[in-house]
Amino acid sequence: MKRALYSEIRTIYETSEADPHTYRLTIKLKDLVDGAVLRRAVDLTMQRYPYFCVRLCAGEDGLYFEDNPEPVPVLLGKRRIVLGAEETSGHLMAFCYWKNRLYIDVYHGLTDGGGIGPLIKTLLYYYCSMYYGVQLSDEDIRLADSPMLPGEWEDPALKKLPAERTGLVTKWQQPAFQLENGGIVHMMPDALVYNLRIPEKAFMRFNISNDGSPATITALLLARAIDTLHPEAELPTVIAMCVNQRKALRHPSRIRAWWETCACRIWTR
Repeated sequence: MKRALYSEIRTIYETSEADPHTYRLTIKLKDLVDGAVLRRAVDLTMQRYPYFCVRLCAGEDGLYFEDNPEPVPVLLGKRRIVLGAEETSGHLMAFCYWKNRLYIDVYHGLTDGGGIGPLIKTLLYYYCSMYYGVQLSDEDIRLADSPMLPGEWEDPALKKLPAERTGLVTKWQQPAFQLENGGIVHMMPDALVYNLRIPEKAFMRFNISNDGSPATITALLLARAIDTLHPEAELPTVIAMCVNQRKALRHPSRIRAWWETCACRIWTR
């Protein structure tokens, strides 16, 4: 397989050493991870998702993905992996494990959180079935021998546009408080940074009890933090959130990133 890139180009050109555009998923299991079983589970899983078994190449016609025949790496350890390098044989995805935790490192130009979801379900299905020696239900699981779904790997952006199109949605045009106008607090080498870890169940209960979602509640918390730092601001705070557009654009099975930014005007004063 060789496929020229289109919708991934922005992510690729925004990638830098300081911001590599990779993300890590952490799965906590009940028992210690068995590396040999995980290796077999990953091999079966990747049979179903061959479009993730690729490497990024550059040619005269630009950037493209091509098949990577090397096995997708399964590594013992918990450190972040440099994707697309010798350590991963050029792969843009890697699986790591340490004690009872399973880590999946993914390059954002390959897919997003919505696209990696089906793969996680397939991986856990195979791993738990083999590890515990049980026959689990495969309902809503994409198995190694199951066919591709309509639009799963297709890029509608490459299609010819229809002759008649509806008007474009108007972007946010109203004035808003701008942090970049002298409001940014630059990180210093000796800055003290706090990471907040909130239990998932407790956070979800909080969201539901306040008629919100994880995204809207996080946006509200960010807006309140900005207002606390800048009480003199007269304009409202606007938080941009990424919204999954797969269902809206009638391609719910698409694995590649497809989102749009939604601007939320928040008054907290």
